[in-house]
Amino acid sequence: GLTGVGLGDVTSLPLFDFPEQAAKALSKWAEYGMWRRLDRGAPLVPIRPEDLEVALDDLLAAEDGQRRSLRRSEVERVLALCAIDAAPARMADDAQAAVAAAAELGYPVVLKAGGASPRLAGEAGGVALDLQDDDQVASAFGRMAEHIESFAPAIVQPMVPTGLHLVIEAGQDPEHGARLGLSVRGGSSSSLGVRRMLLLPATAADVARMIDLVVADTYMTAVARTALETMVANLAAAVASAPSLVQVELNPVLLIDHQVVAVDAAIEVAPFDRDPLAEVRHL
Repeated sequence: GLTGVGLGDVTSLPLFDFPEQAAKALSKWAEYGMWRRLDRGAPLVPIRPEDLEVALDDLLAAEDGQRRSLRRSEVERVLALCAIDAAPARMADDAQAAVAAAAELGYPVVLKAGGASPRLAGEAGGVALDLQDDDQVASAFGRMAEHIESFAPAIVQPMVPTGLHLVIEAGQDPEHGARLGLSVRGGSSSSLGVRRMLLLPATAADVARMIDLVVADTYMTAVARTALETMVANLAAAVASAPSLVQVELNPVLLIDHQVVAVDAAIEVAPFDRDPLAEVRHL
């Protein structure tokens, strides 16, 4: 037969109600065979693995090894060690500090609730966009602080031009090991469009193929594609090498002409022991 195995040696055969189901199963078999023949290259490695490990150990020790969400300054430290560029941000405890931060960063700016998660568009959702001067920042701070619980310390960031909204998320899965997802945000604020998952460790070829499946070339210049591949690869390498990075979300990541900007990020850390069997997945 097709497999070279005699029917007498087979205890059971796959049965399908319709030929389309059998064709789909064969297509997956063929796709897997082609994937096995790809020259995928070597697994990605972090830029500064030792520094990242020391920083994560310090963050875990600070809370007696309990799972926790990192504060903004801690998130920025970890992203820098992962070689991921994020939009600059300043924390502000009051309106005066917010105005000073906006003047330092340059107008227009965005004002976000520091404790509101997830943040949604509009002041009621914890985000004031396109603030043009000191008075607008101070007024928005006052209104939002009055109506939003845990508003301060607030986050002040430069206004980033609109672009294709991506979400990059990665973390540890007890059953499947480390993995990374890349999504294009759908039409509503709560929906995802195209989404693909990548099991880690991964290679540069794996990252490039995932991006091909998610983001059409019409949305990307060559410079932007290189920047997106670098961002995804650096996060994949970090999460694959550091089990205590149990959850990382870059959301939104904006694809804008010749650049890719991680506007916001959330990171959770915790001690995590990987199942050795979860590593047996590139078969």
